[in-house]
Amino acid sequence: MELRPTDFFALLYPTTTTPDNAWLTLWTRQDKLTRSFPATPEGFQQAEEEALRLDGEGKDVYFGVGLRKEKLPPEKRGAAGDVVALPGLWVDADCQEGIHKAGNLPAKGEALQTLLDLPVPPTVVVDSGGGLHAYWLFREPWAFGGEDDRREAASLSARFQQALQALWREQNWELDNTSDLARILRVPGTRNWKDPGNPREVKVVHLDPGRRYALEELARWAGEVLRREGKGIRAALERANAAAAAPGTDADVEAVVGAVKPWWSEGDRHNRALALAGFLAKRGVPQETVEAIIARLVEETGDSEVKDRLRAVADTYAKLAAGERVTGLSALPQELAEKLDSLVRRPDPVQAILADLGDPPEWPRLFEQSVLRRLAGLREEDFQRFLAEVKARGGAKVVSPGDLKKAVKQARAKVKAERRGLEVLEGGGDPLAGPRTIAEAFPPAKDVLPEGFPFPALEDGYYDIRRDRVVRVELKRKGEEEEEEEEAITDTVVLLTRRITPVEADSGIEKFRVAWWERDRWRFGDVPARYLFDRKRVAELVDLGIPVSSGNVDKLIDWLHRLRCMAVLGHQGAPELPTVHAVNRCGWHELNGEKFFVLGREILRPGGASLPADAGDREEIEADSPRTDTDVRWAEDLSALERQILSGFRCSGDPEEQKKFLLDTAIRYPQVAFGVGCAAGAPLLRFAREAGLLDVNGFTVLMVPRAGGRSRHQGKSTWNMVVASLYGSPARCRNYDATQVAQEIVLGTCCDLTVHREDLQLVGTRGKKDREAELLRLVHQVAKGEGRDRGARSGGGRKTREFFTVLFATAELDVTTWLPTESGAHDRILKLPPLLPEESDENRAESERLQQVAAEHHGHAGREYLAWLVEKVRREGDGFIREGINDALGLLRRNLPGDARRASAGRLASRAAVGLCGLTLLLEAWQVGDETAFAAIKSFLRGWEMAVDAVPAETVADRALEAVQAFVAANRELIQGLRGPDAKNPPPKWIGTLTEVVDDSGQKVRVVALTEPAFAEAVSREPFDLDPHHALQALAAKGYTVTRKEKMTDGKEKVRTKLPVRIAGTVARCICIPFHVFTTGEADGSEGGASPSNPDVDEIPF
Repeated sequence: MELRPTDFFALLYPTTTTPDNAWLTLWTRQDKLTRSFPATPEGFQQAEEEALRLDGEGKDVYFGVGLRKEKLPPEKRGAAGDVVALPGLWVDADCQEGIHKAGNLPAKGEALQTLLDLPVPPTVVVDSGGGLHAYWLFREPWAFGGEDDRREAASLSARFQQALQALWREQNWELDNTSDLARILRVPGTRNWKDPGNPREVKVVHLDPGRRYALEELARWAGEVLRREGKGIRAALERANAAAAAPGTDADVEAVVGAVKPWWSEGDRHNRALALAGFLAKRGVPQETVEAIIARLVEETGDSEVKDRLRAVADTYAKLAAGERVTGLSALPQELAEKLDSLVRRPDPVQAILADLGDPPEWPRLFEQSVLRRLAGLREEDFQRFLAEVKARGGAKVVSPGDLKKAVKQARAKVKAERRGLEVLEGGGDPLAGPRTIAEAFPPAKDVLPEGFPFPALEDGYYDIRRDRVVRVELKRKGEEEEEEEEAITDTVVLLTRRITPVEADSGIEKFRVAWWERDRWRFGDVPARYLFDRKRVAELVDLGIPVSSGNVDKLIDWLHRLRCMAVLGHQGAPELPTVHAVNRCGWHELNGEKFFVLGREILRPGGASLPADAGDREEIEADSPRTDTDVRWAEDLSALERQILSGFRCSGDPEEQKKFLLDTAIRYPQVAFGVGCAAGAPLLRFAREAGLLDVNGFTVLMVPRAGGRSRHQGKSTWNMVVASLYGSPARCRNYDATQVAQEIVLGTCCDLTVHREDLQLVGTRGKKDREAELLRLVHQVAKGEGRDRGARSGGGRKTREFFTVLFATAELDVTTWLPTESGAHDRILKLPPLLPEESDENRAESERLQQVAAEHHGHAGREYLAWLVEKVRREGDGFIREGINDALGLLRRNLPGDARRASAGRLASRAAVGLCGLTLLLEAWQVGDETAFAAIKSFLRGWEMAVDAVPAETVADRALEAVQAFVAANRELIQGLRGPDAKNPPPKWIGTLTEVVDDSGQKVRVVALTEPAFAEAVSREPFDLDPHHALQALAAKGYTVTRKEKMTDGKEKVRTKLPVRIAGTVARCICIPFHVFTTGEADGSEGGASPSNPDVDEIPF
């Protein structure tokens, strides 16, 4: 029956149920090019026109059964990771009428009748010219929601075809496994051009459009067939034991069980089962035998998870059948791996060829090209052994050993020509012939290299792999003969298998994954390109375990460089290596025009996709998959500190409980609402900076105590932990004991997120002056968003990576008093009062409750918000962020204070606006009701008022002077020379005196001298809360104290701010404040006429 390609595509992909933005692909065998079309009626029409045009040019046209998620480049055929939807299940059954290697095939009529007689007959069957393509269509195309769906589809497809293979075996027919999700099949309405002189029509021979299936129906049928095949434990055990006793069996069940049993420890049995099944499957052990081994282990070790263990075996064989990677020997302990390696041998190539000839052997098949190529690949001693087997089994009576030797010699010549990159044509031309690939010379390479990766070309010879070594073969002519000279490049096979490039080119280095063959398995190492292609860095390669020395490093580098040129630059038409993009920080990234967010070890992508950020390490990444262009993982060279930082961004507890907790706490405590809002604003900082709405890359939110830190249980750490729980564990709050380099790593790694520090008063390690400079550096580092510039070897500066972050910190005293007013640091710190007003049993219990809930439920709420934000940015761009921050800024600036604080508060409003916009978006992401959202925003605005109230209205010097004036007025009875006339007995302790001191100019100055403890008490008490050292420096800088310069023994001058003064017969170091600042006159006015011995105390405005 005639069915046009358009009608066929519409049957498979109904437009009402096909996912949007899906792509139908066509592929042609002759030029190996892909064409992509939208999965729409218009796209189907375009695909038909292109398919018929290509068919008219004599090209075989195939289509991708699974729709692709994006438009593929012409040189990419696509892989399982590209498939976004399946129309159903399928099978590609070779038949006798075609040109195939296998001989035991059904006729087309027999195969069609077998398919139609199934309890689940196919919806449509296509005669491909050389066989049948059958399709079992789903009720509607299966659109994958994520990786879990893709894996489930691959497993179902594999098991379905295993069931069909079982039915074919019952008829003694052979059926290839074609279950991979990226499968391409012929387009009906075109022709099969395998035999150019006799093209065959590709047409529909059976159609029942109303017959469609649910997934469960097909899965149930496949399961019944496989169970009927004897997949039960008892049957598997019986067959395995029988196979173990049969001649030629490689796996001894009892020996394998005995070797594995001591290693079958609790807690790791699932991984052991996967690794063991993968190893045995790769060694060619039948699935039934492996199930028997697992069953015996389960029985003898008391393992209760028998279903899980057998499921691991079934999944492993299903993955292998689908062409996916599975774990194996490398995942087992070394001692166990060595035992199994010796117990389960690889199949003998001679016996394998003989077995494929059938029983009894079909000796004429020895002259088939596929068999001759296998014989050509044997070592000479193996080939001689094969000839001996042929003679011993009577084959010499059917085929001539001499003719066979001659045919194998010709096959070897052909292979040798292919090694040199020459195209070999047979019988008038074979369009499939081409340059010899690495995997053909060394079959294990197919596990690590893209399909069809050729040897690098040489002008005077060729590369080859012989005796498990890479060699360079030079062709030298002697007379009319051409001889080969072989030179070993490496002592084993060394290949480039993956390219690792940084997402941000200015903050990472390019690497390549190197694979080398060692003891019958691959070993891997990620090597920076600057090491891999520099002969002077051979030591780094040796340290990684790569078998190289100074003697052969030049040859190895040349070999690897040629591989790189082919894989990266496309020389010789080589396929591209899988590319993984490495990140070395959290936060926003952009790749191929797509913005995504890295939160700890997780990547949040548009469309709800979420992958571990070390996805580049997963074995299922396919060698020739275009999808690998967007695979992202963390760089391998992370420090211990960076790994520790990332571990803090994790989720625990219940997501809904966490959101409820944060909302309730934010509404109750304005400081929490303000903190959570600023934390939600952290991912918005870069957008605000790029739009010019913000003049800094980050800012600091600081909570300081009341009463100068003399009261505990004020909820400072609790507040920090609650805010930290938005994105991860509250344990991310750390004491400030980091070095400058460590601090830079923390800030850079937590880009677009939050950093949390406790005990900020501990900043600095070399005294008071150092802590001021350290704190100032920290505040400006957060605002600037860059680490220190460090010198490079070649001279000049090396810029460190940029970051955007909000620093949440607490301190046991108001450390902002250390900062000079003119430094600008005050405009970068939003200061909040303690969460709880005072120390009490009730507040202590509340603090413990908040900490406990934050520890139980954390991470989920922030992850949900970021995933929502990523998707919203993809759909709408970042305009909504700019609009939100603009609106928030207008709201906050409506009611700025009218005093001296107005300028600073106005600048801080731009920082708080990011937090208010962040809180608004957070509430929208959580789908919070209007009433609750209004309450949370109202609480945030109260927190903003607290931050405005904390802005200093005067300088530190003025505030310190006010503190001293008030203190002296309140304690005049304890100051010698200021006591009233009625005072009789001296006080128990003098705190100061009215006296004269000599300044630097030699003039006597009348001063009130306070002892150090008295001065410290004066400035640190409420409501001033100043640091004594910083207050003294501020007073000295304004000229409110008398200082004296002294020359040190080294010739340097030192300014003394504390002068020796005699008080009641004792000399003490005192802070000397000019007496005139206590009078009603101007600060620089006259001192009056009173003498120190008889002062006119009425001049002091007490």
